[in-house]
Amino acid sequence: MDIQRKQTAMRTIALAAATALFMWFILYAPSPFVIYEPGIAAPAKPMVLLNNKADSKADARSAAQDSGAFMITTVKLSEVNYWEALRASWRPNAESLAKRNVLRGYSNEQYLRRMSVIMTGSQHDAVEAAYRYAKIPYHSVAESVAITDSNEKSPESLLAGDIVLKLNNAEIYSMKDIEEALKPNRRGEQVTAEVQRSGKIVRLILPTNRDGSELKEEAVPGLPGEVRLSEIRSLQPRDGRMSLTVNAGEIGGPSAGLMFALQAVDLLTEGELSGGLKIAGTGTIEPSGKVGAIGGIRYKIVAADQAGAQLFIAPAENYKEAAAKAKAIGSSMRVISATTLSEAVAAIALQQPKA
Repeated sequence: MDIQRKQTAMRTIALAAATALFMWFILYAPSPFVIYEPGIAAPAKPMVLLNNKADSKADARSAAQDSGAFMITTVKLSEVNYWEALRASWRPNAESLAKRNVLRGYSNEQYLRRMSVIMTGSQHDAVEAAYRYAKIPYHSVAESVAITDSNEKSPESLLAGDIVLKLNNAEIYSMKDIEEALKPNRRGEQVTAEVQRSGKIVRLILPTNRDGSELKEEAVPGLPGEVRLSEIRSLQPRDGRMSLTVNAGEIGGPSAGLMFALQAVDLLTEGELSGGLKIAGTGTIEPSGKVGAIGGIRYKIVAADQAGAQLFIAPAENYKEAAAKAKAIGSSMRVISATTLSEAVAAIALQQPKA
């Protein structure tokens, strides 16, 4: 009997230990997954400033009555344990994805730096699209060049999110500056570089693979690895009172471009563009005003509905999915599509209540 009791006790201890180990693995062990779920729908007004001042038109309107708003929408991306990743499979508004596919091989820090650079470019594009729509004369000035993609992982290389300050001791402000700095180099020769990375100045020595091809936007044939970059420009209107700035804080990525542009148009033109409606939306924007597709539209629909949006503007490529999700959650929010900024403005006018 003593032997049996000992064996039973050993089995119980082993089972308890295995259970504890399993629970630790499920609840606490780092997993290779992340979860996409609805983020926030936040007013764009505090993020877009005219002549570095808040929207005085909106302040005057809100003093008289409740006014409408343009809202950017986001997707929440969270690192999770195995249990949360599994639980996402039966949650209607969550999706578990492999972290490596979402981050595309970048570290968390590199991914955030890259998103920040892309967001900066998107903000400039939104302002330029608004100036063009409102026919505000302006000129653009190249300020810096940023690395938007790189297959390099070594800290001794150019990484996504880096701001190029110097090449071969020449200061870099534009793509043309990079081309001029690389001209003297022959294939295999070293290039000295100075970049800004996470707020610090980093000096690099790089080989060059220059093959004599012409330097083009978003391509760097004179530098090692698969490096893509973007020229960051400031926009200076002829009338300084029309100067626009965008500050999105820690929100990253290009998908808020359309809503920033609409908020900017509201600031630059007479009247209330929203017509008193709470308007959410998403979409990339080009300086020409072209609206581009984005990811995670169904989660942004949920975020907008929870924030009380009455109208949602989706890129044309995302419209079917957005409309289907709004119907599936029983939202009263109207969903419309737009391929350009002008089309979005016209569509908003058609949705406004008749006087």
